[in-house]
Amino acid sequence: MTDRNLSNDQCAFPVLDDSGSGLHCREFGLTKRELFAAIAMQGLLSGAYSAIAGLSKINGMAAVKVAAQTAVEHADELLAALEHTNAK
Repeated sequence: MTDRNLSNDQCAFPVLDDSGSGLHCREFGLTKRELFAAIAMQGLLSGAYSAIAGLSKINGMAAVKVAAQTAVEHADELLAALEHTNAK
């Protein structure tokens, strides 16, 4: 996985290794976006979406697909807000 083109601030749980030639990232793990989306999805599925997921459609789209897209949108907004806060 070391071929992923990520900076250290994009990784949620990088695995660092010091094999005698200095500290380097051996595995990048999840990106912050992936982690935040997973956490948002967990929250969505524990609430209103859990009652309808897989059973109905929202505007012609499966409820679980809507929940997944919503989770990614929340992750993107959180990352944008964090970037804006860090830029100050």
